[in-house]
Amino acid sequence: MVVLTQVQWRLAIKSVFMSLAALLLTVFSTIAASQTPLLGYTLRDLNLAKNSVDLKQFEGTPVMFVFFEPDCPWCFKQVKTTNQVWPDCPESFQPIAVGVHGNRSQLKKEAHRLRAQFPTLQASPELINDIGEIPGTPLIIFSDNSGNYTAHYRGFHNRERLVQLLSDQGIACTEE
Repeated sequence: MVVLTQVQWRLAIKSVFMSLAALLLTVFSTIAASQTPLLGYTLRDLNLAKNSVDLKQFEGTPVMFVFFEPDCPWCFKQVKTTNQVWPDCPESFQPIAVGVHGNRSQLKKEAHRLRAQFPTLQASPELINDIGEIPGTPLIIFSDNSGNYTAHYRGFHNRERLVQLLSDQGIACTEE
């Protein structure tokens, strides 16, 4: 029989509660995103000093939001992979990189490093409030032609997997 000390017991319970909290945050973020029209926002461009982008201009095209944060090597890889895939299907969907978890200066620096070939924007407090906190990056959220949430995927997805995710959304790309 294993006997835990009071300290070990507290650490074990704390670990269980932290895991449960992370799971609930992910579930609630997903529920919030699924009920939010994703194109109803104006976000600040991270590459142009005073320019804002109204996401409504992308209505009529499925959108793939790639959420990134400063100093995230997997985010860098995800944007690089998206840069490689997008030319094979540019009329089928619109990728948009959205920066979170950093101040404007940090996100601008990261946007410059990412070198996305598509809009790189800063998440607004309203967007985060409506979809819920982004628990980790990279995070991909898809919307349909009307801007309604259709799916989300956490983590890095290589070229083959990204093409499959796009296909699952009804977006056909030619593979090279």
